Amino acid sequence: MIFEKLTLHNFGLYRGEQTLDLQPLPQNGNHAPIILFGGINGGGKTTVLAALEALAKMVRNSAKMTDPKEPIPQIEPFALAPGERESPTAFAVVFVAEGIRYEYRVAATRERIWHESLRAFPNTKEQLWFSRD
Repeated sequence: MIFEKLTLHNFGLYRGEQTLDLQPLPQNGNHAPIILFGGINGGGKTTVLAALEALAKMVRNSAKMTDPKEPIPQIEPFALAPGERESPTAFAVVFVAEGIRYEYRVAATRERIWHESLRAFPNTKEQLWFSRD
């Protein structure tokens, strides 16, 4: 699986929508096997990794979360703006698996999932595989 893009909204240090392009750069006709994160201290590198981990845990554990009274622990909204804690945290990831491009989106507060969808792009034509609000 190859990750191409990660978009975050209202997560950790990121208040507004931020998109990180994760596509490796071509290198002598091949793709580089790694992507490096660089930046100043407090610039959001760890937040990006925490977002990937939170998204993975939400996908892996969503069927196990059966009690609607339990908070969704992976949601860490931007804490420094009034009203943002009630606004959903959103993740979108574009990835390629077995030669097919996919886009998975989820938006949630600590209390509930607001939106979830998966799109596939076989032969570059979009197919909505599932969507729930």
